[in-house]
Amino acid sequence: MSFPTISPYRITRVLGMGGMGVVYEATHEKIERRVAIKVLRPEAARDKELSERFLNEARAVNLVGHPGLVQISDYGHLGDGSPYLVMEFLAGETLSARMQQRGGKLPVKDALCVVRQAAEVLAAAHQKGIIHRDLKPDNVMLVADTQVPEGERVKILDFGIAKLIENAPRSTQAMMGTPHYMAPEQCRDTSAVTGKADVYSMGVMLFELLSGRLPFLDQGMVQQLTNKLLHDAPRLASVAPEVPAAVCALVDGLLSRDVDKRPEMAQLITELSRVESGGGVGFAATLRQHKRAVLLSGSFLFACCFIGILLLSHRATPNGAQPAPVIAAKQPVEAPPPRPPSPSPGVGSTPVVDAVSETNRASPGPRSKRIKKSKVSKQMEYEK
Repeated sequence: MSFPTISPYRITRVLGMGGMGVVYEATHEKIERRVAIKVLRPEAARDKELSERFLNEARAVNLVGHPGLVQISDYGHLGDGSPYLVMEFLAGETLSARMQQRGGKLPVKDALCVVRQAAEVLAAAHQKGIIHRDLKPDNVMLVADTQVPEGERVKILDFGIAKLIENAPRSTQAMMGTPHYMAPEQCRDTSAVTGKADVYSMGVMLFELLSGRLPFLDQGMVQQLTNKLLHDAPRLASVAPEVPAAVCALVDGLLSRDVDKRPEMAQLITELSRVESGGGVGFAATLRQHKRAVLLSGSFLFACCFIGILLLSHRATPNGAQPAPVIAAKQPVEAPPPRPPSPSPGVGSTPVVDAVSETNRASPGPRSKRIKKSKVSKQMEYEK
């Protein structure tokens, strides 16, 4: 295979091929720097709009200036007029290749980390008025980088159809993007999208990373677009029940057909960081989780009360008597011994003496002694 001549670079191999261009690996002949060179095919180069898009990628990347974007250092044309871009060489793999190696999906922690880094890059682009419009796993590269805490940096590729808001034409109605990852509003009018179209694409990508499938299965492009315009995406929990509830709620919010219900890209970074750290999400799911907690608490309290009533009812005696009231038992008090009856006429003198002795013990004193003596004297006279 013959390679084009692009001085001062020496092309060594093909890195990838697409419908509009070819990407080569090359080395600078003087300083031995490895680069990637993307060349637009001659037939595509004759299309003025495609050539403009190609140049647009270089402008968009350099306007943002984020380390998460593949750096573009030069732009030029071959002898046949085909434009080319000289780009940073990335020694890594695409996210789609990583997914394929891992069986079609990634662990929750890894998926959240990749999407958060990609969101940081796109938030920087949105601040500059640039919308990617073609975010998908094929356009995300994973490159080893010791400067990143995770040890791997996410790089966003292919800003070829990026929309520069400041001078974007409003007349075109052509659909641009990949149908599986496009937002519903992008299916209607590519020129009218905002940064929330990239947020939707991020939701599709995260859904796929966690479940191993796309929200809308492949049923042809027309059916795919129709489903997005008329139907809500399935809940992530319905296809990946093992994913934490907070993560499912976050993904469901990103895939809302209502643009106003999706967060901005900068807000998404905050939500992803919160979920990564083990917290809940900050928008609609928070309210749902609060309501669920209140219902569970109320149910638990009702169950406790019901069990308590059952326990009390089973304390009844075996013959069906009512349960004894729960009152602290008092110590039994011994009743005082009964007083002896008063003696009747004709009764012997012994009880009288006992009664007098008892009276003397109970009421000692001079006056009581006189009364007792008088009573004894009268009793003795009566007996005589």
